[in-house]
Amino acid sequence: RGMAIIEEFDADEAPGPVQVPGAEHSGRITGCAGCEGLHICSELAFEGGTNVLSKSTRVLSFGEFLLDDSSDVLGPNMVYHRAENGALITHLRVACKFISAGLSNNGGEVAVVSEAEGEAGAAFLIASFLILVKKLDTEKAVDAVLRARPMNGLSDHPEFMKNLRFLGRNGLPDWA
Repeated sequence: RGMAIIEEFDADEAPGPVQVPGAEHSGRITGCAGCEGLHICSELAFEGGTNVLSKSTRVLSFGEFLLDDSSDVLGPNMVYHRAENGALITHLRVACKFISAGLSNNGGEVAVVSEAEGEAGAAFLIASFLILVKKLDTEKAVDAVLRARPMNGLSDHPEFMKNLRFLGRNGLPDWA
């Protein structure tokens, strides 16, 4: 009574790493047909030796993102920028075509990353794609991104959420 049993560790081995859900370098989007190759990534997924992404992966970055020289990614890359006036959705049509082309390429992989806006920027691009191309409603699109990387910050970003609700209600405007 009152005695605690303490497991002894083998002195030659360190205990294994603690696995925290959502703390991986990237997360695969699930729950959407045809999106099996779509990933939301942290910048760490692109460091050499992580083996998270294949050489044929397309990379879409929200804002400038430079792959380091040791990265294994050789696929086509695209940088997504806000419009000069700061508008968020102006270039979504081109970004969605980039993602679609990558996914339709015989098991193609598309990795979306954001350094400029944190992971919320990458989450915004993927949720926009799910709403506009895959025709998911806004809530399901946001949930899919949060399942892949729970700590991405999308739902805490008012501007991104406002724009996603707009896209869900109205689709992409002709001027975009």
